[in-house]
Amino acid sequence: MSAGAKTLSPQGESDAWPMGEDSCSDTPPLSLPLRGVETFPPLRGGTVLVAIALAAAPLGGCGFTPLYAQPDAAGGLTHIQVVAPQGRVGYLLREDLDDALGHAKGDAPLYRLEMVLNQGRQSHGLTANATAQRYELDLTVTYTLIDISNGKVATTGAVVSNISYDSTVQPYAGIAARQDTQDRLAADAAQKIEVQIAAWMAGHRAG
Repeated sequence: MSAGAKTLSPQGESDAWPMGEDSCSDTPPLSLPLRGVETFPPLRGGTVLVAIALAAAPLGGCGFTPLYAQPDAAGGLTHIQVVAPQGRVGYLLREDLDDALGHAKGDAPLYRLEMVLNQGRQSHGLTANATAQRYELDLTVTYTLIDISNGKVATTGAVVSNISYDSTVQPYAGIAARQDTQDRLAADAAQKIEVQIAAWMAGHRAG
């Protein structure tokens, strides 16, 4: 070993990496500092993706399988036809779901997703002149996934989203704030629906 090379300092039991029957690997977490080992500059660009992939690789040996790594579930998600409910929020919800599900345009759908929206607005922090300081928009989406091949209901579910925004005395600013909140409501509901349907498909195909 050259004179400039560094060696790991002796470690006691208190500093040792804990091992047990539930441990999948004897490799410490990436954030755990190692004494006597030089650190490297921050990773940039494509090197970050390589590092993330290497860090995630041991998970497969622990019996963990990401939901989207299951081809049956992912393939089913891309073949869902989303029926847009009436109104601005319904349109936004369909657009967000098409993106989230990775809708395969041009391919024949296997499922049809129908939804019923229930929207509400609540006032919070009323002032002396009964003016609200904040508003809360509530969105409940009840959905039904239908198997197009036989017309039967495959699964049903519901998600709830609540987002608040500040009130303003400027009319146009108030409209913009409400529309921005609707955008976020639709995106949040779409994500929750995607997760529920993906979980159902993974269990349904596995069964």
